[in-house]
Amino acid sequence: DKIIAISNATKKDIIDICNIPEEKIEVIYNGTNYTEQYGIAEKEEKNILKELEIDNKEYILFLGTIEPRKNVDTIIKAFEILKEKNKKLILVIAGGLGWRYKKTLELIEKSTVKDDIKIIGYVDKTKKEVLYKNSKCFVYPSLYEGFGLPILEAMNGQTIVVTAKNSSLTEVGGECAIYCEEELDENKLAESISKALNMSLEERKNTITKSRELVKKFSWKKTSEAVLNTLKN
Repeated sequence: DKIIAISNATKKDIIDICNIPEEKIEVIYNGTNYTEQYGIAEKEEKNILKELEIDNKEYILFLGTIEPRKNVDTIIKAFEILKEKNKKLILVIAGGLGWRYKKTLELIEKSTVKDDIKIIGYVDKTKKEVLYKNSKCFVYPSLYEGFGLPILEAMNGQTIVVTAKNSSLTEVGGECAIYCEEELDENKLAESISKALNMSLEERKNTITKSRELVKKFSWKKTSEAVLNTLKN
């Protein structure tokens, strides 16, 4: 009777691929559980950074499944460009291994800056918060997302988001994210990441404040109410 899409981008895909009439599709955004901080003690935060061997490190972060869709290969190539100007910078890759991940691991192994690329695997909720909060930015140039929850998770985690300008990502990131229009171009991605790295403290603080306000607009309460209303009608 009705199809619920989690973004306008997904709605367009349903229309284009499945030939479904537009009026049959209702867009209801996903919610997020990350509207409140978990309140990790400073001592625990320092211990986690030390455990991950990134204490006192300036790092950019990717957090997600390592698979072709996430475009991690371009992040690695962009990082190599960034290292030419910032020798202290490191790249932290967190998350599990997905499908066709071997090519990415081989790319890291062959990289001229492989010693500054740290793969830490799957992390729990507490470590996620610490990783976001202490990163210079969260880099997420995914090739396609039906919604893009990690963007909201990172914004609530008090960091700057650099993402791709495709699929649903602009719907979620709004005016708070930094967008790369050519996500497969490592030079363009390096430029977008540089914008985050070169922010003034005031600009960074203002962006993080606006980002956390944006996150609050995506609540499961709103999602559930919209779904219930659709079912009733």
